[in-house]
Amino acid sequence: MADGVDVAALEQLGVLLWRFGTANDAQDRSYLDEARDLRRRAAEGIRELVAEQPQLAELFPTLAWELESGHIEGFGWSNLLDAVERELAAARGG
Repeated sequence: MADGVDVAALEQLGVLLWRFGTANDAQDRSYLDEARDLRRRAAEGIRELVAEQPQLAELFPTLAWELESGHIEGFGWSNLLDAVERELAAARGG
């Protein structure tokens, strides 16, 4: 795990990434406004978290591109979540 990134920040990033998956489910069920709102709030939350914990950007170097390109809304969120879960497992000794 990168120096200075704590487990709580990784957990929070994981929660925010899951919101993109929830947004995709909402969109699939035609809850378009809710999906848009979930994505917006998730992206804002990730940006705020990275501003507070800039080491996250070092640990996940594609994170900024994922947000800016919108790739995070499709499959990018799940790829990043896999990476977050690996880091959490390592931090917990698993």
